[in-house]
Amino acid sequence: YIRYQQHVLGMDDPEFIAGMMQHAWDNIVRNCAAQTQDVGETSPARMFLDALREMVINGTATIKDLGDQEHLGIPKGMVGYKDSRYYYFLPDVSFSVVCEQYRKKGQEFPGTRLAMMQRMREDGMCVADKDGKPTKGKSINGRTQRYLTVPLHVFDGEGKQQAEQLSIPVDVPDNPFK
Repeated sequence: YIRYQQHVLGMDDPEFIAGMMQHAWDNIVRNCAAQTQDVGETSPARMFLDALREMVINGTATIKDLGDQEHLGIPKGMVGYKDSRYYYFLPDVSFSVVCEQYRKKGQEFPGTRLAMMQRMREDGMCVADKDGKPTKGKSINGRTQRYLTVPLHVFDGEGKQQAEQLSIPVDVPDNPFK
């Protein structure tokens, strides 16, 4: 493209060409940074939530809304509950259905339930109890149980800055076009 502008359009201004080459190099560096960030976001914790979200969307897993007083029964495929602030996932059930979903695709979910939940805690994706355990006790329908407690915005993806512009890292490789 730069050569086209230079030869066909007659734009021989050295400053213009240098600026275009720098712009192209900056885009290459941004793309590399974006790809590196994408790879880093595929942790088992993120994979678990993504798979669970996909299953809820396609109806193979359900989440009971604690505010819904019309439907008091337990829905088929239930993996947890939700209220106005959190999702309360049943740890064993939700992990099992995600692993089963991966097996159906001919893949194995990476890691164990405990390792995945600890990663969620470390990444701030769940609410830990006062002892630092990744599950937290909650009484639902008169029964106290430990749940994997995930804030709504983490599971729903709200507030995620997907359109955030990447800044060029400080350790940018030398531009070979200079």
